Amino acid sequence: MFFINLNGAWQGECVGKFNFLGEVPGSTINDLIVNGKLPKELLAGTNVDKVLEYENCDWNYKKTFIVDKKE
Repeated sequence: MFFINLNGAWQGECVGKFNFLGEVPGSTINDLIVNGKLPKELLAGTNVDKVLEYENCDWNYKKTFIVDKKE
């Protein structure tokens, strides 16, 4: 048995709308903040309402990696 570490950069997508760089482990909200889609001060004033814009996104994360065959 072998271990593949899948932590790190992943390609994120709000399907059909936009792509972004994501981090695993992490969260979509944090990825949106880091990529400038949401304000850093998310809980200040009415900024939290800006999350609603992304409420109906279908989220995909993908990463390409190579597995060497071991015998």
